[in-house]
Order: sequence, then structure tokens, then C-alpha cells
Amino acid sequence: MSDLSKFRAALAGVGVTPVTPFRADLSRPDLEALKKNLTFLVDQGARLLYVAGNTGEVASLSPDEWTSVVETAVAAVGDRAIVAAGIGHEYPVALELAQR
Repeated sequence: MSDLSKFRAALAGVGVTPVTPFRADLSRPDLEALKKNLTFLVDQGARLLYVAGNTGEVASLSPDEWTSVVETAVAAVGDRAIVAAGIGHEYPVALELAQR
């Protein structure tokens, strides 16, 4: 199955926009909590995860934090779900995020 076919199939199912959890001191994203949340969502049937920005986090994440959140999500769900990363900021940063 092609990537496009997988994406289309995921769109026909349950898609979720999870909030990115932050550490208690708000210093950075809590990647372990994110893994647990995403694993739970996929175990419950979510097949499309819109991560890292669709609930406003993109403005709170540096490009490196954004990358860590996206990479953590992809690793956590493997081939069980599609990860669609939120992209935002001003155009140069948004372009950088899209290229990452």
C-alpha cells in the first residue's frame, strides 16, 4: 500500500489532535508522557494523529522541540498510525519545519 493510500485510509477512520504535554516546570515537552498518550490513543483506535501544533503548541515549541515531538510521535506509533505534524510560525520558520 502506498503512503497516499495509507493516508486516505487513515482519513476514513478516527483522527485525533493530542495536546503536547509539558514537564511540570514548563521548560520543555514531556516526551515520555507524549509516548504514553499516543500509545493509548492508537490502542483505542486512532489511526491519524495531528501532533505538534494543531492546538497551539507550535507557537510554544522551538524548531528543535517541534522536531523532537514529531520524531517521538513517529517512533511511538510506528506503522500503526499516520502522524501529521502541525506547521506554523512566520513563513521562514514554517518552511523550515516543513522541510524537517
